[in-house]
Amino acid sequence: MLVLVMFVVALALAGCSSTEGAKREIDGSTTSGQATAAAPQGSSIATGSSRAIDLVAVDPAATKEELEATVKTISQRLASLGINGSAEVVDNMIRVHVGPDDQATVLEFVTRSPTLFFRPVLEVLPPDSSSTQAVPRDDANTGAPVVLPGRDVRYSIGPGLSGDRVVKSATVELEPQTQSWTIRPRFTEPAGIDAFNRVASQCYDRVPTCPTGQLAIVVDGRVVSAPTIQSNSFSADQISISGSFTEQAARDVADLLNMGLPVSLKVKGT
Repeated sequence: MLVLVMFVVALALAGCSSTEGAKREIDGSTTSGQATAAAPQGSSIATGSSRAIDLVAVDPAATKEELEATVKTISQRLASLGINGSAEVVDNMIRVHVGPDDQATVLEFVTRSPTLFFRPVLEVLPPDSSSTQAVPRDDANTGAPVVLPGRDVRYSIGPGLSGDRVVKSATVELEPQTQSWTIRPRFTEPAGIDAFNRVASQCYDRVPTCPTGQLAIVVDGRVVSAPTIQSNSFSADQISISGSFTEQAARDVADLLNMGLPVSLKVKGT
């Protein structure tokens, strides 16, 4: 059995077979919030009762295959939300057709990347709300340490890993023994879990980039947990985030993770 002892919360691996549902748990807390999307200021084309929104990749090196995969994800998301619309690749960009009443909802999930980061903890600091700041959304590997709030302390954290492309999906479940709500992310294989393990192994070895041995799990600019890593290898489907979640807060975080697209997008012309 592998146990990840946390400074504030605990990450535990139940060492059982796949048929027994082996899992690793991250205990923590989180805050939830609602984001709203305004009408785009860039390219938008009205066609009858629908409106076509032109989107381009944030990364100009995005391939046609990645754009097509993103179109597929957008189409699935439209269907799951009950929105009558479509998406297609047009001239190295993505064009989404939706009704005007659905435009804000669509912009929310196509332009907002999940704010999930895994970052080594450099130092644990006393609480001080005047000295906190949010993680840059598009840069998980900023060279300067960032100080972020936790539940009762603050964390100085270093360069790490964005969860944007490493987490494939997330579900929510109620633990029968503890009656607590947990979020179960599934990492992509092999790239996603391998990237996570590279960061985790720094903390396991307590190298200068992770001297505390703790790995911060950051959601929406707040450290929800910071386990002390006692293994340098994890499985893609054996990690869960649990702790002081209400059912709605857990579902909000899972929904945010499920909004992730293969390619980060922005409205053309913005």
